[in-house]
Amino acid sequence: MASKKKRKNPNHSQCQANTQKGSQCLFQANGDGTYCSIHLKNSGNITPALSKKQIEMAIKENQTFTLRMAGANYADIADRVGYADASGAYRAFNRALNRLVLETPDEARLLELARLDAISINLFRSAQQGALGSVDRYLRVMERRSKLLGLDAPDRVEVDWRTELEQAGVENASEVFEEMVALFMKEDNDTSAD
Repeated sequence: MASKKKRKNPNHSQCQANTQKGSQCLFQANGDGTYCSIHLKNSGNITPALSKKQIEMAIKENQTFTLRMAGANYADIADRVGYADASGAYRAFNRALNRLVLETPDEARLLELARLDAISINLFRSAQQGALGSVDRYLRVMERRSKLLGLDAPDRVEVDWRTELEQAGVENASEVFEEMVALFMKEDNDTSAD
């Protein structure tokens, strides 16, 4: 079973990126060269508002979540992390999943727009100086931005069903088409009468 020793992890770049000012990153070696980390807010020392048991539980839940996302089954996770059975690992995974803060589509769209804007600034400068590769990349960023914002008008597609039926080898395509339209109109009228 993995070591329970917890300590600050100043070299873990993801922790440094995710740890906010006034918080502390604790981590635990998993024994396979990977680490399970937890971020504790408002902790200047090792005695945060969470109890030692809560910290250990959060670390195990984080390990469970990481292993499950990597494709491990619940029985293997239970053995590796230290749950009595697969149901313990399943419950831990669901607790970890419930703690995730999911973005709304609007929040995700704004985040993507901010990323595209940041990329655009540098590419625009290079494109103005005549770097052809930057021009192409800048145009692709602009295309992505337009799609994300729905600025592009949809392509208009016209379909002539009579021609389609004739090309498919349907005999009397015009008659079949007229029957289909009449049937559709009848169903539409029947539905609106209800």
